[in-house]
Amino acid sequence: GLPDSFPLCNGDSIWVSANVGATVYEWSSGDSTSGIWIDSPGNYTLTTPVQGCQYSTTVSVYNVPLPVFELGEDLTLCDGESAILSTELATADAILWSDGSSEPTLEVSSTGTYSVVVTENGCSSEDAVSITVQALPIFDLGPNQQLCPDEEAYLYIYPLPEEASFSWNIAHYEPTLTTSSPGMYTALVNWNGCLWTDEVIVERAAPLFIDIAEPLSFCEGESMVVSGENPPNLFPVNYSWNNGETTPAIQINRQGIYEVTATNACDTISKTFEVTLEYCGCPIYVPNAFTPDNDGANDLFQPVLSCEPESYLLKIFNSWGEIIFATDDPEAGWFGQVEEDPSSTDYSGYFTRSNVYHWRIEVQFPDDENSPPSARLEFQGHVHMIR
Repeated sequence: GLPDSFPLCNGDSIWVSANVGATVYEWSSGDSTSGIWIDSPGNYTLTTPVQGCQYSTTVSVYNVPLPVFELGEDLTLCDGESAILSTELATADAILWSDGSSEPTLEVSSTGTYSVVVTENGCSSEDAVSITVQALPIFDLGPNQQLCPDEEAYLYIYPLPEEASFSWNIAHYEPTLTTSSPGMYTALVNWNGCLWTDEVIVERAAPLFIDIAEPLSFCEGESMVVSGENPPNLFPVNYSWNNGETTPAIQINRQGIYEVTATNACDTISKTFEVTLEYCGCPIYVPNAFTPDNDGANDLFQPVLSCEPESYLLKIFNSWGEIIFATDDPEAGWFGQVEEDPSSTDYSGYFTRSNVYHWRIEVQFPDDENSPPSARLEFQGHVHMIR
């Protein structure tokens, strides 16, 4: 006999057979065999003669929908990434993935084709998706770079896949980059949606310099500190002085010519300077230029003493070291004349031409009752006479 009904999965077909041992079969579909294939829902009637009587039976074939789901489009993953494939049918009667697992979801991270069969109410659906794993466009800009003031950094995105795109964090559009500007440089490569980035820090040392303001002098009986120190530098700076010191700054208590040298991995520089001794108990101001043109302004070269000396002598020398003027009167000055007798005060000589002349002052000041006797002091320098 036949059952009353049969389920038919959508898009499928079933074999229905009477198996009653009759010699004649008549189906309502027009078939005359004991069994038929049915691929659409409906009522199907079979009529057969049994012991001289006609026997009829009807079977109802009803449609059962297939499980509906999609795994989605084929995917390209970047190396190190994974994707979750899902049937979104957590209540299905059965789920079977191509790797044998039976969970509603499957995490994948390798190249391959992944398929799943889902069964509900006896009907099954299948879907598959292809996964491709793309390698990352790994490159290395190299280590951080420390530059001397006259050096440049050379940065290169390598290796760079032919079809990949790239970008820098500055307005630059070549895979190679040459720069002398300090900062952080970042490159990004995009290869079929897979990204890799690297960065490098470029530092640039400041030029060495020695900033010692001249002229330098200190008072008798005292000392002064002179520094050739640089601000903090990318490369350590070493110092050497011509008096044997190796510190950035030294204390000076003797007049003379000094030299300091600063050295680091990039450069070596030196500076020579003079330190003079001053008698600060009674300061002396000496002009460095005068114009003896009888216009009433700056016609006289005359040192100015802030107190009365016990003894005083001013001498003027020409380029050959010859004394051309001398006076022991602090109130007297030089008009630019060359005396036949340098000690003369009657201006009987002639006037010299514009030039730079050497001067020397020998002076002794009165003793302070609270100080030891003062020594005879000597000061010297140059004055520019402009006619």
